[in-house]
Parts: sequence; C-alpha cells; structure tokens
Amino acid sequence: MAFVYERSLFMKYSPQKKRNIVLIIDILFILTFITLYFFLPTIMDFAPECLFAKYNLPCLGCGGTRCVKAFIHLDFIDAFTFHPFVFLCIVLASLLLIVINLALVFKIKKAQKIFEELSNPLYVFIFFGLFIIFAILRFTGILPAP
Repeated sequence: MAFVYERSLFMKYSPQKKRNIVLIIDILFILTFITLYFFLPTIMDFAPECLFAKYNLPCLGCGGTRCVKAFIHLDFIDAFTFHPFVFLCIVLASLLLIVINLALVFKIKKAQKIFEELSNPLYVFIFFGLFIIFAILRFTGILPAP
C-alpha cells in the first residue's frame, strides 16, 4: 500500500471556515501575549529553581522562560542569549502566523504559495534536526545554559 500524503488537513475546510479559524488563533495569540507581558514576571518570582541547574547538569529548557520574557519585552539580544532554540521557535511561529494571515485572511497569492510550500513534511524534519543539534551542543557544554 503506497503512502498518500495529503498536503494539509487544514486544506479541506472552506475558505470562510479557514478565515474564522485563523482569526480565532490570532485572538488567542494576542490574549496570550498580553497575559504573558503582564503576568510572566510575577509568575517567575514564584517559580522553583530548575533541578538540573541546581545540580549543575545540562538542561535543554534552562533559560526558556527568561527567553520568552525578554522576547515579549522586545529585548531580542537577551532573548537569544538565554535560549537560542526557544528564540528560533518564537521567530518561526511569528513568521508562520504572519504568512497564514496573509494567505488565508487577506488572500494574497504569493503568501498562499508560501503557505502551501510550508506544508511539506521536510520542514518538520529540518526543525527536529535543528533541535537535535541544539541538544548536542547543550549537553556537550559548547552552548551552556545561562
């Protein structure tokens, strides 16, 4: 039996339903951004210390919350130094959200072509490859936790 790849499960919906889904995602993104902007510094005061950092073990997540906090407050240099992979994920997610909005809400043809191209599963493998490279760099100490 041959493997049949459907471009995206999202593609089966009507254009109006796609726009509604994207607008709901936009609203959730904006609400999350506002909530994190105001409440993340307060939450960080009560967060326990990372057990990996406490025992000087390499941790893949150390610096991630500080990266998100710095990114939300538009301090991109600190965000990158706290956790380069989380920074990359935030940038890629933001760009993807912009492309999805341009393609499905504003119906820009070039953005629609980019959106269709991004449905390729090869990009998922590239993303996980980058994650594995980051993990190796973090565990070997080449890219230490902040």
